[in-house]
Amino acid sequence: MEAYVLGQLRGSELADLEEHLIVCSDCRDRLDEAENFAAGMTEALAAKKQVAEQPSQLPWLDWLRQPVVSTALALAAVVAIVAIVSTSRPKMTPVTTLTLTANRGGMPIAARSRELDLNLKDSPGEGTFRIEIVNGAGQAVWSGLAQGTASGIQVKTQRELQPGDYFVRLHAGSGEVLHEYGFRIKP
Repeated sequence: MEAYVLGQLRGSELADLEEHLIVCSDCRDRLDEAENFAAGMTEALAAKKQVAEQPSQLPWLDWLRQPVVSTALALAAVVAIVAIVSTSRPKMTPVTTLTLTANRGGMPIAARSRELDLNLKDSPGEGTFRIEIVNGAGQAVWSGLAQGTASGIQVKTQRELQPGDYFVRLHAGSGEVLHEYGFRIKP
């Protein structure tokens, strides 16, 4: 990221990073932070240069005014910030796919992700159904419409769910709950 922000990437490295940035929001966030930090450091260096033109009151710190030293310190700070930010975020998969059946018993377990792709088996057939996802306390966390087919109902949610138990309710057009499916998001 630092080399990209500083315009030091060329050829396939540049193309590969830019292609990755299109699909990875975490890296785009890190890029924004690195760009903001670099802009701040540029402003600080400009202010420092202005101060450097004034007579020094602490001559033993004059070595910090050397461009090579200042640039090295700025890059070290950028690397440290990116390392801290990258380790502070929980790791999540982009999409979790679950196949759910309306049987009592054990619930499928999924990793935290930014998107769920649910395949509801045992659906009542073709038609349009209202789907509702509720947490273990019964509070709705997502709802939408889905089209039923002979093979089931596909539901895609673009919502990150916190660890815990969830239930998917399949409603008929009249509002009646036809099936309920369960799954668990692990921490």
